[in-house]
Amino acid sequence: MMNFNSYTNRVFPIFLFIALFSSFALLAKSEGATAVPFAAYMEAECATVGENWLTEESEEASNGSYVVIGENLRSVDVVPDDVPANYVRFTLNVQEMDEYFIWGRVEGQAPDNDSFWVRVNGGDWVRWSRRVGDEDGWAWRQITNSPYTVEAGEMTIDFAYRERNTKLDKILVTTLNITPTGIDQPAFNCGDQTDCERNPEACADQVWIEGECGDLGSEWSYQKNANVSNGGYVVSRLAANITEPAGTGLPGQITYTTKEISAGTYYLNFLMNARGDDSNSFWVKVDDNPWINFGTELDDDDSTLLTDGFEWKRVRAEGDSTKFELEAGFHTIYVARRESGAYLDKIFMSQKDTLPTQFGSYVLGCMENEATPVRPSLDMEASLEVYPNPVAERLTFSMTTDEVSGRVEAAVFDFSGRRMQVRAFDKGNRTLTDDLDVSNLPKGVYQLVLTSERGVVSRNFVKL
Repeated sequence: MMNFNSYTNRVFPIFLFIALFSSFALLAKSEGATAVPFAAYMEAECATVGENWLTEESEEASNGSYVVIGENLRSVDVVPDDVPANYVRFTLNVQEMDEYFIWGRVEGQAPDNDSFWVRVNGGDWVRWSRRVGDEDGWAWRQITNSPYTVEAGEMTIDFAYRERNTKLDKILVTTLNITPTGIDQPAFNCGDQTDCERNPEACADQVWIEGECGDLGSEWSYQKNANVSNGGYVVSRLAANITEPAGTGLPGQITYTTKEISAGTYYLNFLMNARGDDSNSFWVKVDDNPWINFGTELDDDDSTLLTDGFEWKRVRAEGDSTKFELEAGFHTIYVARRESGAYLDKIFMSQKDTLPTQFGSYVLGCMENEATPVRPSLDMEASLEVYPNPVAERLTFSMTTDEVSGRVEAAVFDFSGRRMQVRAFDKGNRTLTDDLDVSNLPKGVYQLVLTSERGVVSRNFVKL
């Protein structure tokens, strides 16, 4: 049983743009929709660590490592020289202008080794010393002057040394006014990921779906939580519905449409929180298969399914784990309310007979957490060219297909999957050719995604 209280694997990539190619779906933002919550954890040892800093190992640190300034370096009264060797830099991209709370997991057990200098986006350095130290060891502390108002685009956070032996393990950047705890949250700036754009055959046998990224019935609600995948989960708090559903498309159900997958035997897994005997089950259905009463463990005793927080669980019927024999193409997963208060965070369907770890792969198909069906990919049916590539100022795109007409949205996503800009176009002919101003984007790798009622098509490009 995988438990989030043990974090041993590096899960998310240092270049998350690779993960963008592992999904071929995108949700258009609904009019009047609330802003998507943002919560990003980053490991200090996976940031840009200056030459004067040391990376040390510790079983008490997240991912087993932390950073600390080298011996005999101290700068209490003034900020040390503004050179890369003297600071640790975290770099990420944020989708929207907003107020961002910044937290650090730190250890400083004495009055003379419990502070840093901190700045955001090259602004003024701030002395961070208030409540940094904790006699009990590692602790999460909020950075001085949080929250910071940050424009959409690249965000940098620098930690310069001030006092000796102040240790930095991990940071959280979030729009949610919450207090992080523990070390179990996956950080996006460490690890490796399969590049599904270059190796599509490696991804044709798996589907990742965020729980909030389906067509939510009216009896379901979305809850923000910075400590779950994509910053939220879904739950129904209405009375239990123990009777098997009479059909599909009812208010107590969620409908998920997969990307196109290869034929084979598939296993279905939920990242869920089953907190008690009366809040631990769903009705589950794949395509035209029978409804499954999903509320018992994979054991001979049919014991009640319970979790310690959010855990991955295999969807099963009576007896052994449920296997689905699926043809190549698109498929539909239905989740219906059975007991009140069971939380659903993420879905993983794969030909691998193993449970995922941590949050699994990043999912492009849900940027706005809206109840909108996931759309199939048009990549195999549409020709999309982008040029020049690399680009400095204006990116021209040309999409040719008979499958799409009318409104087309062109969106640009950064390497962390955040939408940097979007424009709407009208496609009246077989070929739509236009351009986007990308001159204000930071240097890096991006993905252009064109969305229509018929599906999406995407290409990556490099901004100089």
